[in-house]
Parts: sequence; C-alpha cells; structure tokens
Amino acid sequence: MRFKNAFRICPSSLIYLWSIFFNWCDCAQPIPKLFENATDFSKMKYPHEDVSGPKPLTTWIAAYEEVKAKGLIPHWKPSVVTNGEPSYASYSDAELASPEKVCSWTIAKCVMPDDIVTAPKGQMGISFDDGPQEATSLLLPFLLKKNQKATHFMIGSRIMDNPNLLKQAVSLNHDHIAAHTWSLMTTLTDEQAVGEIGWSIQIIRDNVGLIPAYWRPPFGDVDNRIRAIATHVFNLRTVMWSDDVNDWCLSDESAPTSSCLAGSGPQNSNELAKELNQIINQTKGPQQRDSGIIILEHEIAKRPVEEFIKAYNLAQKVGWIMKPIPDLFGYVFFPVRARFF
Repeated sequence: MRFKNAFRICPSSLIYLWSIFFNWCDCAQPIPKLFENATDFSKMKYPHEDVSGPKPLTTWIAAYEEVKAKGLIPHWKPSVVTNGEPSYASYSDAELASPEKVCSWTIAKCVMPDDIVTAPKGQMGISFDDGPQEATSLLLPFLLKKNQKATHFMIGSRIMDNPNLLKQAVSLNHDHIAAHTWSLMTTLTDEQAVGEIGWSIQIIRDNVGLIPAYWRPPFGDVDNRIRAIATHVFNLRTVMWSDDVNDWCLSDESAPTSSCLAGSGPQNSNELAKELNQIINQTKGPQQRDSGIIILEHEIAKRPVEEFIKAYNLAQKVGWIMKPIPDLFGYVFFPVRARFF
C-alpha cells in the first residue's frame, strides 16, 4: 500500500476509519481479533480447495452469533439452484427487488446504498476477479509498467496455489487486494457463508498481513442476508459492477474458441475486444456519461488479460481516469492490518 493512501485525509476516509475504531458497523468485535490467533501460512490448516461453505473458525461463529443476537442478520431463507441459477421459491418478485426485503442482485439487480456498483463521472474502476492465476503473471508487469494500481478480488484456493503472485501484487505493484469467494453465496447457510468469507480473508492475512475491507460475490450472487454477514461479521463492503463483458468465457481450456454458447458471451478475442471498445467509447467518451464505469473483468486466462491490455490503452486515449476501487472514492486500501506484520 502506498504511504499516502494509508493516511489520506478526506471526510469519507475519516468516517470510514471512525466506523472501524468505534464499531459503527455493529461488528461483534474488532476485526483483527477474528484473525490474530492464526499461525503462519505454512502451518495453517486450511480447508480443502474449492469446498463450498467450509467449516468456520469458532471465533467467526462467535462473532456471527453476537451480531445475530442484535437482530442484524435477516432471516431470509437461502436460495436454491434451479437450472444452474439461484432461485427463491418462498418470496415474491417484489420482495426480491426490495431493499427492505431480500434485495437479490441475481434475480432483480437490487442494490443497497453501501454497495459499490459504479464509479464517479469520468472515472473507471480497474479490478479483476478469480486470481491469482497464471495469467496474473502477465497482468502484473503491465500494471507496473503503466504505474497503474488495480483491485484484485482473489480466491482463497487460488492463493493456496499461487501465493507468490499475491505477494508480488502487494510488494511490487502495491495493488489493492480484496476478498472473493467461490460459491453461489445466497445458496449457502449462514454458517457456510461465514466459513467461506472468513477463510478468504484468513489466507490473505496470513500471506501478506492485510485484512481486506472489500469483497465481491461470485456472479454477483448476493442478497441482504449475505450482505449482512459480510458487513457485520467481517466489516466488508460489497463491490459489484456496472458493465459485464463475460470475458471469463475465453478460458485457457476453451482456446481458441469459447466456453459460452453464441449469444451468451464472446466467442473469440475479437468479439471480446469489440465489447470492451464499445463500453469504453460509448456516448463518445467519459465526459458524456452521467457516471463512471466498473467493468467486471477476470485474470483467469491469457486472452482476457491480453484484451484488457489493449482496451486499457484505448481507455487512456479516450480520457478515462483509471483507479483501483477504493481510490475512486478516496477510501483507504486496508484500514486494518494484522498485528504481528
């Protein structure tokens, strides 16, 4: 993290820090205490990779029970997977779309006031999901060359596979690291959600001594129950996106074609480039839009990263001001650090 980011003085940063230290988030206990008793990375016994809803640590459950007793965790039932998509048989469309009720992003694109969905006018949020992976080693040198900071929503299991890429993103690029889980979160029970979010934070903390303050749910699958767990147990802010190009369709395994059916995502690099260029150039540039943009992008494979690099150069030429997610709003990267780092 850059020194100036750590101590940037602006009203929003002061409010955010005040909420950390004085518990305005209604968190059960100071966030470092949830993770301070861990051993080092080489000795920590993590769950098996990609296990949905792994068993949480007892400290996380205790924190969850405390905020639940305060009435801060809604009692909405988990969704169920129907034809590969989450669905809620027990609730009406109005309840799913209501900020006062379920507020499902997946079903109704419902957002809450604290969700980050778009950027300020003229700005573009630079972020990537699903790292660190082999393609991260292509992305990081480009970002460093351009002196461009980015947000990486990293998966715990991928960090287990590629811990050095996480460390490079922090130590060389000074990038912003955020949490990313791996399941359809609304399908999990409360305890499973606590485990999946908690372990995602734990492995970041154990590797680089940083405790994330932001997270992004896979496929954007979030509702008010999951938001409440992320916010009140772990003090995480939910980050979504304004534009989606489905770049994940171009996985390494599907090269040179696509993992997606025609009409549901780009079939090749040229189609992905066209979609990115349309978003960047839409309405003749950044100053013609009422708000900025956050494009959902991934560092899972070579082709999506290559097309981001090309699109980045176009975005610079058009005039977008590109920043990692916290910098869009003047927020600090990591309000809390692990104590012994």
